[in-house]
Amino acid sequence: MPGKTPSISDGGESEEAAAVPPNSDENQEKATSPCPPNEPSDAPSPSGPAVANSSSVDKEMVLTYHEAERFITFTDAVVAIAMTLLILPLMEAAADIAEEGEEGEKMTVEDYFSSNKHKVGSFFISFWVVSMFWVWHDKLVRCVGRFSRLLLTLNFLWMMGIVFLPVATSLLTATPDDDQLGLIVYIGTMLWTTVVGGVMVHVMRRDRRIWKGERGPGRLAVITNLTHVVLMLVALLISIFSKVAGAYSLIILAAEPIVMKLVERRWPELR
Repeated sequence: MPGKTPSISDGGESEEAAAVPPNSDENQEKATSPCPPNEPSDAPSPSGPAVANSSSVDKEMVLTYHEAERFITFTDAVVAIAMTLLILPLMEAAADIAEEGEEGEKMTVEDYFSSNKHKVGSFFISFWVVSMFWVWHDKLVRCVGRFSRLLLTLNFLWMMGIVFLPVATSLLTATPDDDQLGLIVYIGTMLWTTVVGGVMVHVMRRDRRIWKGERGPGRLAVITNLTHVVLMLVALLISIFSKVAGAYSLIILAAEPIVMKLVERRWPELR
């Protein structure tokens, strides 16, 4: 006798429910997306007339969807060029290896790293700093489908800080150890970039017309940016008022990942 086909009323699962298991890759991707689900905010409702009519939104935005993608790619290229420029001081110093010194002796590789240890250290620090800025920016712009005039201007100001960072790195290594101005300019450049990034987050949270879909920057993005600002302000104050501790003030920035891990564990709903 043929078995009875299970139905939904008999406790069987529907085909739609079985098609998307709870732990599917799609659900996991949504859970770990940098753009969290919509949350209550003071932004205008996405069901308003300005959002419902996509043509009116495009007219108010400086860069629409495809143009926004091109501009994001352009920003990535600017960051990549800035990271490449960080190596130039070391390249110039490497040219001295082939030249003979005053006593007819050539510089060895060991002499090169010994005499340029500050440049090497600054290169690794600056490379890490720029890469962290790019990772943060990449997560933020995944939510962007359009650019308003204000957001476009802020993104250019953010790029200005990234482009100036190689100059600040050269000033940091060229100034004497007792000159704190190079370190102040270096930290100030990072602080500028972080503050501008924080304003970008605020603008995106207030204007849902910018969003690519139904997701925008969450509260965790705000907390991350505020943590960066506070730590950089502390490092800047230390470099201004203490010559001894100023050289080590950048170490305080290493506390940011620890702070954010604690925040995510304590308040997972902020993701």
